[in-house]
Amino acid sequence: MFKKNLLIIVVLLMATVLSCNPGNDQRVIGVKLYQYNNDFSTLIDEWKNIGINTVFIDENLIQKPDFMQLCAENGIATYFIARTFWNPERLAEDSTLYAITSKGEKAFDDWVHFVCPTREEYRKEKIRYFTDMVKKHNPTGISIDFIRYFAFWEMVYPDTNPDSIPNTCFCDECLAKFQQYGNFTIPENLNTTHEKSAWIVEDHGDTFKQWKCGNITSMVSDIVAAVKEVKPNIKVNTHIVPWRKGEFEDACERVAGQDVAEFARYADYVSPMCYSFMLKREPEWIGEFVTSFNAEAPNKVLPSIQIKEAYIEKSITGELFEKCLRESLGGASQGVVLWAWDALDNEPAYKQIMKKVVEETRK
Repeated sequence: MFKKNLLIIVVLLMATVLSCNPGNDQRVIGVKLYQYNNDFSTLIDEWKNIGINTVFIDENLIQKPDFMQLCAENGIATYFIARTFWNPERLAEDSTLYAITSKGEKAFDDWVHFVCPTREEYRKEKIRYFTDMVKKHNPTGISIDFIRYFAFWEMVYPDTNPDSIPNTCFCDECLAKFQQYGNFTIPENLNTTHEKSAWIVEDHGDTFKQWKCGNITSMVSDIVAAVKEVKPNIKVNTHIVPWRKGEFEDACERVAGQDVAEFARYADYVSPMCYSFMLKREPEWIGEFVTSFNAEAPNKVLPSIQIKEAYIEKSITGELFEKCLRESLGGASQGVVLWAWDALDNEPAYKQIMKKVVEETRK
């Protein structure tokens, strides 16, 4: 009896020690990193010191075997950022792939250039590429980015008129496919893209939204099925525009074609890009966002937050950064993703703030 009780005590003590160990944090404490030219060992040691356990990388770093090996040896999860319908390089080669706005214009604004999401050959091309990257480099997970219709959401503020947000895609191929999907014909007297799009939105808006969400969800499903054939236990994250259900007249679904609940069927995480500073939001908005998204994707919400000013020249103080970090790690959040490491690396005080908050909020 004594030995049995002693064993129970030892097990409980071990569980307590493990739960207090910073390396045993089950949340995703991640950073986005696109390029790095210094010593990888030093970088990873610093990540471990401040609590970072996950890195989100693109082609530049996933193709560096020494970096990938060091991450694996040190328990740093690696997620390949799989950019889907944003592809300015491919569009420069073939402009016929552009999504088309309701005004009949190519879907681009500043650096945001978007491929039409219904182009079958392009979809297959991207899936082959993502699968190949997983096969060659064996990342922990895949982080599906730009998995949506065209939207320059970085400049959509709380007082934005929903009608001013461009809607796509109204290319000839989409118009034909949507008519087939909805089992109707666009009136012959409508000649311009603008006239046709206005009629669709007015008379078949809900069906168009449903069709768009189906096109994007099916791409998520196809990507996940393909990469899981290569690596069955691969983790999946999906990037989501920072619009809550119903906001801007349900723009997350209506404009972006992102159905969060449907994404959650295929992904381990849904990651809203809660860049509060550029979007003129207070830090508390991040926590509200996590709660809102958790209703659609229970226990899968992984918010991404901004560190450095962008688009709006607003100084991000250490106090504001700490508030955003705490909001992102509260409630039902599954962790946080910081955009991006370069900004954090240039702010030593922020690193100390992060280390403190990660330790204090460990569940």
